[in-house]
Amino acid sequence: MKFLEYLKPLTRVLFWIGFCWSGLFDAALLLFAEPLRPAAWVFTALKWAAAVAFILLQRRAAKADEWKKAYFLSRVALFYAVALQGFQHFYGVSLVANRTMAYVLFYLSIATVLIPSIVLYLSAFGKKALLARGVMVKNGRKYHHGFSTGAAFAVLDWVDAIVGAFILVMYLSSFVFQCYVIPSGSMENTLLVGDRLISLKPAYGIEPPFSNVKLPRLSRPGRGEIVILHNPRVPAEERQDVGFILGQYLQVLSNAIFKDNAAAAVAEPLVKRVIGLPGERLYMLNDIVYVQTKGSEARALSEPYTRVFANPASDMSVGPEATIILDIDRMFAGMDLDRLEASTRAVVGQLASDYGLSGGPSNAFLPTNVADFTGAVTALATGVSGRNLSRTDLEEFFLGAFTGSPSNPYEVQAATVNAWLKLRLLECARDILAGSDERAVFSDETLRRVIGTWLNRYDARNFPPFPAAGYLGKDEWFLMGDNRYSSLDGRHWDSFMEERKLWTGDPSSLTYPSLLDPFAISGEMFFAEPLAVAWPLSNAKALP
Repeated sequence: MKFLEYLKPLTRVLFWIGFCWSGLFDAALLLFAEPLRPAAWVFTALKWAAAVAFILLQRRAAKADEWKKAYFLSRVALFYAVALQGFQHFYGVSLVANRTMAYVLFYLSIATVLIPSIVLYLSAFGKKALLARGVMVKNGRKYHHGFSTGAAFAVLDWVDAIVGAFILVMYLSSFVFQCYVIPSGSMENTLLVGDRLISLKPAYGIEPPFSNVKLPRLSRPGRGEIVILHNPRVPAEERQDVGFILGQYLQVLSNAIFKDNAAAAVAEPLVKRVIGLPGERLYMLNDIVYVQTKGSEARALSEPYTRVFANPASDMSVGPEATIILDIDRMFAGMDLDRLEASTRAVVGQLASDYGLSGGPSNAFLPTNVADFTGAVTALATGVSGRNLSRTDLEEFFLGAFTGSPSNPYEVQAATVNAWLKLRLLECARDILAGSDERAVFSDETLRRVIGTWLNRYDARNFPPFPAAGYLGKDEWFLMGDNRYSSLDGRHWDSFMEERKLWTGDPSSLTYPSLLDPFAISGEMFFAEPLAVAWPLSNAKALP
């Protein structure tokens, strides 16, 4: 910062401008924004006490060792008091109800911190200023205290260096850069567990710490871009809690120093990829995301970075499980609902005829959970043989699979899967009633693979049209991870299983345990744009 020394003739004028400006702003913030906040008064009092001591000791610093020590201590105290009170200002700004005024006060807060800091560096904190007052001496290229020191000052130097570095990290990570460690495999293979990202804060709007103010964004992310965002599952009040914020800064500091990820359990922030943009509607069918805008046909997205079975470039596309699942995809794609309906009607008619089923509905219960397929078969066989079910019961339950009108490929597949499983339920019950060995009936390899393998991956590979009605709003975005089988992203609000219908057009659809609960993210949740992977070197790269 040698170029700043050229400004030294102006430091006296700048000092008093900064001094007066800081005083006026402090007074205004205390009186109008934080009238009942004791912490604000304490921080302000500490800063001004340190400033007065610093000014009074400047002329005496060169006279004796004790004055040099006192001047040095006042310099350290003033540095920390200004830094801490800067954060207090940002918190005070958040108490201003008017957003425009809050933005103005934020920029004034920045000036209140920066102007005195630059002036203090030029007039007293810089090495030349300390040398002139005898507080520091130069020996070759090294600088030492210009007064006798003991163990206490040696400890103070270490504390000063560590705390100063922490404060610097807090300011830099709040307004410019942040280092973030990838804690999970949700973005593999693009980003691996333990990768350290360097991200830029101003792109998506600076958020002053201890404040609910967010400055205007400088850019909007495009499709396929990676973003760092707040975890929407963490309440905003919790993110603004002092303990939570300090924990985040400690995480940033540890990420910068240690190779091991000491904060892997922290779920804030998140790193995901932008998939859906404002004005779009999306659905996912067998690993492929389809996007539709108003008045246009849905189109498939090309996502070469995804780690899924249907991506030939992915290591997930090889292996026995991938082969099974892709074969079943093709099996359902080759089925026809009209033929399934004809086959279903034939089996219902056969059972009704063989067991003399007639009459109106008996309100008998048939289980619908696919996970208990064998129990459903047993209940159906028992109901038919005991004539507890009527023909109307069978028709309402099984032919309901063909009601509704699938309007897109996702719904066509959902209706097909539901209809096929219901047909297999009927056929298994028929075979058992005809005397077939139950073990042989339930050993059907295709049925076992659909229920035990394909449906287990259903939520990870499919989701229905979202939003269910309309399109994403003007500042709504849909985000997903690259490792689609291990990412709690925009498809899943939480990790609680609920029973979900395979085909919503069927009133008595079969159900399966589901995590699906799609949601959009407001652009206000974005706060940093990742620039590059800085560590480990084996995966270091710039991010597009």
